[in-house]
Amino acid sequence: MIQERRSGGPRQDTAAEVFAETGAEASASVPRVGEGLALPSGPSPVTDVERAFVGALLHCSAARAERVLSVVADEDLGDPAARGVLEVVRRLVGRGVAPDPAAVVAEARSAGLVAGEYRLSRFGSFVATVYTSSALPASLGFYAACVLEGAVRRRLVQVGQRLVQAAETSPFEALHRHVRAEVEGWRVLRDRYVAFTAAARERSVSVREGAA
Repeated sequence: MIQERRSGGPRQDTAAEVFAETGAEASASVPRVGEGLALPSGPSPVTDVERAFVGALLHCSAARAERVLSVVADEDLGDPAARGVLEVVRRLVGRGVAPDPAAVVAEARSAGLVAGEYRLSRFGSFVATVYTSSALPASLGFYAACVLEGAVRRRLVQVGQRLVQAAETSPFEALHRHVRAEVEGWRVLRDRYVAFTAAARERSVSVREGAA
């Protein structure tokens, strides 16, 4: 479905990798796992809204979740833990199963995405945290738009970094190809955000006109 994110940009951790540490390994690599799972005292707005987005999805029917997931890709989330849960949610929704917390944890265990009691416990705790947060299911579309906006911004940063690298290391005659490919990949993602927000505005206008 959204090839430009999968073909470019840094590799993203899967759910299995994010929640894969044993107890001893977790204590030895707290910066990576802890930042993905803990609820920090001052999380960034982007991370907050990504977790709100996932939490709202856990309250949705399969049909409603499917409509939003057709636009938002797993790779659009920068938070590894939220992205891991979204990966499992997508598997359930693809089979027409509502992604409630019990179903998400059961699917993660059944599919071997998060194996072992310790790892499954960490995964389940994170699912419970986002499910019982203050995220509102009615705001799912707004959260989705914020997630996409964050993805557009992060992708632009990545484009800039890769173009700097290309300017320093690539043959001169290849520079225009690098620039065109990077900008086109960013434009596809930006256009997806624009299309989603435009459709949301149209639905909002239709609802208001119908209520008038």
